[in-house]
Amino acid sequence: TRQAKAAAELLYEIFCQDSRPSLLILCNKKDRPGAKTPARIKLTLASEIETLHKTAKTMGSTGDDTQQVAPIDTAGKFFSFESHAPCACTFLAYSAREDKLDAVREFLLK
Repeated sequence: TRQAKAAAELLYEIFCQDSRPSLLILCNKKDRPGAKTPARIKLTLASEIETLHKTAKTMGSTGDDTQQVAPIDTAGKFFSFESHAPCACTFLAYSAREDKLDAVREFLLK
């Protein structure tokens, strides 16, 4: 989806930075029927990041210096947040309508 692609592009930009903070990815609308689980969202974003990384590496090898390449070494394997993300990424099911911010506060206090 367009939203997943935009989110993956933002994550990839963060991965390209020298400073890589731990990230909390809130998977909102868990209260809605048919809402995607954090595992599904993680898989979708991983697929989009895989595409972005391959494109960035290809552009870099053709001399396009404007494309940043994140320091991701997948060793030929499919990108996964657990194994390849250059910073910690926590996915959390969330509902802005129902949930309090306790989990967010807990994450920030780590």
